[in-house]
Amino acid sequence: QQQQQQQQQQQQQQQQQQQQGSQQPNPQSQKQDREKDQKRKHDKEQDKQRKQETRPSKTTPAPYFAPEGTPCGLEICQLAGPGAPSLYVQEHSDGAGHRMANILNGMAGAAKNKMNFGGVVAVPNTKTEQGSDFRRLVNGMFGKGASRQLFFRSNRTKTRSLEYFKVQHHPAFAAEYKDLKKMEAERESFNTSSNIFLPSANGITVSGYFPAALQSAMRKRLLDMPVKFAGDGVTVGFHVRRGDLKENDFRATKDEYYYKLAERIRQQWPTADMHLWSSTKNIEAFADKPLWKSSDFDGFRDRGLQVHLDDDDLLEPWAHLARAHIFVMSQSSFSYVPAALNPNCVLHPGTAGASVPENWVNAAEAVHDPKSFDGKLAKCISRVWDGGS
Repeated sequence: QQQQQQQQQQQQQQQQQQQQGSQQPNPQSQKQDREKDQKRKHDKEQDKQRKQETRPSKTTPAPYFAPEGTPCGLEICQLAGPGAPSLYVQEHSDGAGHRMANILNGMAGAAKNKMNFGGVVAVPNTKTEQGSDFRRLVNGMFGKGASRQLFFRSNRTKTRSLEYFKVQHHPAFAAEYKDLKKMEAERESFNTSSNIFLPSANGITVSGYFPAALQSAMRKRLLDMPVKFAGDGVTVGFHVRRGDLKENDFRATKDEYYYKLAERIRQQWPTADMHLWSSTKNIEAFADKPLWKSSDFDGFRDRGLQVHLDDDDLLEPWAHLARAHIFVMSQSSFSYVPAALNPNCVLHPGTAGASVPENWVNAAEAVHDPKSFDGKLAKCISRVWDGGS
């Protein structure tokens, strides 16, 4: 009997152990359960993000996204003709001069390499650092509605600007280059109608990329604008960079430099009509802290120059400077724009390098070699001005 009782107890214990074993969790089953939970959480998070991306609110883009666009169809953009590859550049985010210079350089680089100019990958901020409406400026430069042809948005740009998403998206890029020379070396490999992205068109020179026909096409609308130049004498336009620069900034070239140039020009053409364009306004971020005032330009007024400050329409100074018989540059991208378009005489500050157009004269020579400077300027003027006859 005792043996039977022991056997029964052992059987009961074994049954209990089996029951307990069957109740213990299976490691493989646990792993599968965890994976299911993680997937549910992931799917829930993804669904939440999709709803946020398409829900209009104060902090998220509108649900409308403009479709992908086609390359710029303006005449200035289609110089290479149908089927040619298209070149795109990036819009800069600072001043009007730097922004426009990259566009002009992009157009010139495209033309040089037998490509069309596709357009500009836009930044959300359409206002320059100085507060100018850059889209309006582009329309004035290239024609009514030109900005709608030229500017494209990019999904890579992070912004909460609702207006940005109404701009057409750029076509897919077949290649992107950081270096102009590399792009030019591989130009022959581009497929027909392919789209190429060169964010910054650095390395473009006026002498090598801006032939007369292209200059004429680019400045066409500037020629239609009225100008303040009077009479039939030599016209002179000065651009003196001030605005956001402190007095000790090397780009804020001293007044005496410009006085010397005005003196040399007056000696040869006493009745020359001289005008100066500049700005006293700081960038918008420091608009309440101006660094210059109108009286800082009295020295120019005393020397017979008409001074124009803080123009509302930046096309006005560009139109004058691009058309003057003599254009005196400053160290500025704003100066570069009319300098690249002026076929007459451009006086550069000696920082343009060795490769300059035939009509560019090193103004630094007016100080250390005035006789040589006078001769070069007289020769330049003789090509573009008939002496008033």
